[in-house]
Amino acid sequence: MSRLADPNSNEFRCNACGRFFNSKVDLSAHEMECRSAKLATPAGAKNLAEEDARPHKKNDAEVRDADVALLAYSYWEVRGGEHGSDQEDWFRAEKELRNAS
Repeated sequence: MSRLADPNSNEFRCNACGRFFNSKVDLSAHEMECRSAKLATPAGAKNLAEEDARPHKKNDAEVRDADVALLAYSYWEVRGGEHGSDQEDWFRAEKELRNAS
């Protein structure tokens, strides 16, 4: 079982998908296939070029899916568990977390 990536390092980040890895070996094992999949489409290639060019914050400042999910879930709870707004909740939570960092 692998450990979580070190929060003080953003050295081992896959720009294709945004995942963090504990070592260069772990990243290398993942990155080639991930980048190839992105490069398979024009939109994916454009996104990858943008990610490669953009400087990234340390991984403890990145917006993580788990954090977005927890915040989006809290919006759902406030609405009384009413279904049908999951994407709206997700994007709202993502935007709120990005603006906070």
